[in-house]
Amino acid sequence: MTYNVICFMHLDIDMAGRISLSMDMETVAIDDDARSTTFKAIEGDVLLVYKTYQFIMTVSDGLVQWTVFYEKALVTAPPPDAYAAFAIMVSKLVDFYLVNHS
Repeated sequence: MTYNVICFMHLDIDMAGRISLSMDMETVAIDDDARSTTFKAIEGDVLLVYKTYQFIMTVSDGLVQWTVFYEKALVTAPPPDAYAAFAIMVSKLVDFYLVNHS
């Protein structure tokens, strides 16, 4: 079952002291069958670099898969590889929460 959810988050992301970006995100959908959550950037510094920025977090058999969809605002904009560290941190926090609240 897929749910349309209105939930907003504000993130300030520091990429190892190199770059700091803020992002306001909306939870677009939660799909229980696919065990996934889709997020979309709606405001913040990240939209100066990317016209659109959306990611899906899917959980399966103890693994987390992140899928990122983006469109560069400029040809020179870097790919969002720096957000991999952020995805790892969020995955570890979710894992910690689930282990301690199950």
